[in-house]
Amino acid sequence: MTDLCQRMMVVGAGGFFGANARYLLGLWSKKQWGPDFPYGTFIINVTGSFILGLFAALALKWNWNP
Repeated sequence: MTDLCQRMMVVGAGGFFGANARYLLGLWSKKQWGPDFPYGTFIINVTGSFILGLFAALALKWNWNP
Protein backbone atom coordinates (compact mmCIF):
# COMPACT_ATOMS: atom_id res chain seq x y z
CA MET A 1 0.00 0.00 0.00
CA THR A 2 1.38 3.40 -0.91
CA ASP A 3 1.98 6.17 1.58
CA LEU A 4 -0.81 8.28 0.06
CA CYS A 5 -3.26 5.40 0.26
CA GLN A 6 -2.40 4.80 3.93
CA ARG A 7 -2.91 8.47 4.75
CA MET A 8 -6.25 8.46 2.97
CA MET A 9 -7.35 5.42 4.96
CA VAL A 10 -6.40 7.10 8.25
CA VAL A 11 -8.22 10.32 7.33
CA GLY A 12 -11.27 8.35 6.20
CA ALA A 13 -11.34 6.31 9.41
CA GLY A 14 -11.03 9.49 11.47
CA GLY A 15 -13.91 11.05 9.56
CA PHE A 16 -16.04 7.94 10.01
CA PHE A 17 -15.53 7.78 13.77
CA GLY A 18 -15.80 11.55 14.21
CA ALA A 19 -19.07 11.80 12.27
CA ASN A 20 -20.60 8.94 14.23
CA ALA A 21 -19.45 10.40 17.54
CA ARG A 22 -21.02 13.75 16.64
CA TYR A 23 -24.28 12.07 15.65
CA LEU A 24 -24.51 9.95 18.81
CA LEU A 25 -23.61 12.87 21.05
CA GLY A 26 -26.25 14.96 19.30
CA LEU A 27 -28.90 12.34 20.02
CA TRP A 28 -27.81 12.03 23.62
CA SER A 29 -27.74 15.80 24.20
CA LYS A 30 -31.25 16.20 22.77
CA LYS A 31 -32.51 13.67 25.30
CA GLN A 32 -30.66 15.41 28.13
CA TRP A 33 -31.35 19.08 27.41
CA GLY A 34 -33.91 19.22 24.61
CA PRO A 35 -33.64 20.42 21.01
CA ASP A 36 -33.59 24.17 21.72
CA PHE A 37 -29.80 24.51 21.36
CA PRO A 38 -27.36 22.23 19.46
CA TYR A 39 -25.48 21.12 22.58
CA GLY A 40 -24.02 18.07 20.84
CA THR A 41 -22.34 20.20 18.19
CA PHE A 42 -21.17 22.66 20.83
CA ILE A 43 -19.61 19.92 22.99
CA ILE A 44 -17.91 18.25 20.01
CA ASN A 45 -16.50 21.56 18.74
CA VAL A 46 -15.14 22.62 22.13
CA THR A 47 -13.64 19.17 22.72
CA GLY A 48 -12.14 19.07 19.23
CA SER A 49 -10.64 22.54 19.65
CA PHE A 50 -9.06 21.50 22.93
CA ILE A 51 -7.58 18.32 21.41
CA LEU A 52 -6.30 20.22 18.36
CA GLY A 53 -4.67 22.85 20.60
CA LEU A 54 -3.12 20.15 22.76
CA PHE A 55 -1.80 18.34 19.68
CA ALA A 56 -0.34 21.56 18.25
CA ALA A 57 1.36 22.43 21.55
CA LEU A 58 2.87 18.94 21.83
CA ALA A 59 4.00 19.07 18.20
CA LEU A 60 5.84 22.32 18.84
CA LYS A 61 7.32 21.13 22.12
CA TRP A 62 8.66 17.85 20.74
CA ASN A 63 9.50 19.10 17.19
CA TRP A 64 7.33 16.54 15.40
CA ASN A 65 7.82 16.30 11.65
CA PRO A 66 4.84 16.95 9.37
